[in-house]
Amino acid sequence: MKKVYFAAMAFAALILTSCGNTETEVEEVTYNVDTEATTLEWRGSKMKDGVEDHAHLGTVSVSEGMIVKKGEEFVKGQFTVDLTSLEVTDLFVGMDGDADPKQLNDFIGHLSSADFFNFEENKKAEIKVNSMTADNMNVTIMLLGQEKTTDVPVTTSANGDKMMAEGKFTVDMNGILPAVASEGPEYINSQVEFDLNLVMNK
Repeated sequence: MKKVYFAAMAFAALILTSCGNTETEVEEVTYNVDTEATTLEWRGSKMKDGVEDHAHLGTVSVSEGMIVKKGEEFVKGQFTVDLTSLEVTDLFVGMDGDADPKQLNDFIGHLSSADFFNFEENKKAEIKVNSMTADNMNVTIMLLGQEKTTDVPVTTSANGDKMMAEGKFTVDMNGILPAVASEGPEYINSQVEFDLNLVMNK
């Protein structure tokens, strides 16, 4: 009888210990891009005789995207950039000292042509996030039928249901945009600078 009693107690202890060691399953959490709060600024330049001749500034919109995490672990991520939202923000000045809308429209038309982004055939750029840490994102940019994988240094932070990523980085567009180059007496610089302020919500 005592043997049966002790066997039952041992079995109950085993069951309780097993239950106590069961880990709670960590669920995946999706952060969706806040398109209103997110900004992506660009800076392109023209080189002459080895030095920068002039530059232009602008913005382009991140139209959708998400990051999926499981606890602190990155799972996957992707973003879409709306090329047709491209704007030029530096001032074109006319004879009267005001912005020259014709010059501005002509320049945007040049950027939307086949020399650059070719809006007739390409409306967006897809960004696949391959990995993400506290200070870096490795991404593959799919643009104009080409792919380029690069590291994007960012500083990530979280606040409640929000996750943010900020960073300044440069992407070499050589081999993607037809009009750019990396050398020569005078050329449009293939090194395009970006300033990202990414805001995402659960």
